[in-house]
Amino acid sequence: MNKMKYLLLVLLSILIPILTIAQLNNSIEERHQKALFTISEHYLDKSFAIENSLEKTGYTPLNRKIWDDFPILRKIEAAYISAEITNHGSGKYLLAILSKSLAQNYQNAITENLYLKEYLSIPIPSNTKLAYSNISKETIQQQRAKLPNSIKQAIIVLSQYSNGGAIGGVENILAHYFNLPIEKSYEILSSSNNSREALERGIKAVKPELRNNKISQLVRVVDASYTSARSHTELDFFRVREIDCLRAARAFHSVP
Repeated sequence: MNKMKYLLLVLLSILIPILTIAQLNNSIEERHQKALFTISEHYLDKSFAIENSLEKTGYTPLNRKIWDDFPILRKIEAAYISAEITNHGSGKYLLAILSKSLAQNYQNAITENLYLKEYLSIPIPSNTKLAYSNISKETIQQQRAKLPNSIKQAIIVLSQYSNGGAIGGVENILAHYFNLPIEKSYEILSSSNNSREALERGIKAVKPELRNNKISQLVRVVDASYTSARSHTELDFFRVREIDCLRAARAFHSVP
């Protein structure tokens, strides 16, 4: 019996730290949550250019109010899957239309992009109407698992270039500020209901010891781009960290 108790204590001593670390990784501090909420509410691009392009092809979301809050990647993916289910092969025409539309504003970046070249070469007028079906969330989840990586890559690129503003959309933040792998970014963006949720899930995917610095870098760009940002005191903690980092860097480089 004593041997069993000893083994149980040893097992608990191993499991408790593991569970504690896992819990920390799956939660975020309140100041992180508040900062990301402010950024998502006030400083992410709110344009509906991609939505307008989708609607021109004939796509209509089931619930516009919920749809409006979705990350752009999720919107493009839903339309692509809907088109494919309705008429196999028509999804590529949707990607072609969106690629050509974006190329009007980002000609060099889009035309030279490895993942979009195929679609830019498809001869299809921009005013072409496609057929879509009303599909459930479960169907989208099932079809998502079957999407080739090349399609996912194209959707990611389209979503990133569909955002405007100084910091772009949540797609750009996950990729360029949080430095998440493409697969993780896609997973988060395709299943989040709004940008705030995607940002919170994104920062959870960052190692806890790196989270403050990641958000500080983001806040620095927000401050430099929007004069109104200085009024948001919930970002002050990350401003102080940025100043401390700069001072430390200057001190390091000044050492003979």
